[in-house]
Amino acid sequence: MTIKQVHICDGCGKMLEKAKDIYRLYLQTNAFWDGTETTYLEERLEFCRDCARNIKNALEKIAKREVNGNE
Repeated sequence: MTIKQVHICDGCGKMLEKAKDIYRLYLQTNAFWDGTETTYLEERLEFCRDCARNIKNALEKIAKREVNGNE
C-alpha cells in the first residue's frame, strides 16, 4: 500500500494535481519572546492559479490605495 499526498487550494478547495499548478505563499511574523524562548508564527499556504491571481490583484489595489493615501 502507498500513501498519496494531495495538495488542496487554500482559497477554493480545488485539488492541485501537478506541482507546476501550485502557487505558494509563506507568511512569517517578526521574532518575539513568548516567555520561554524567542519564536515566530508562520503560515504556509498553497493556491491555484485563479486564487493566486485574485490575491495578487487585491494586494495591488491595497498598495495603490496606500500610495494615493500618503500623498
